[in-house]
Amino acid sequence: MIDYSTGLFDDAWMNHWYESSRETQQLLQIMRMRCLKPCYLTAGNLYVMNFENFAKIIKTSMSYITVVGSIT
Repeated sequence: MIDYSTGLFDDAWMNHWYESSRETQQLLQIMRMRCLKPCYLTAGNLYVMNFENFAKIIKTSMSYITVVGSIT
């Protein structure tokens, strides 16, 4: 989601906005300003959920499962 939200700025800029109506140009300007801050998916506003963090959690979980499995 982060990559798509940052790419949206480029998409809003790389079109023929100058051929659009004045109202559309203003809406695209607002859209570009909003896209300067990327969107994040968070868990309770405490944890940013992305693939890198997901992989770390899976790796840590597998380590815990291995330790528990070796004890019993």
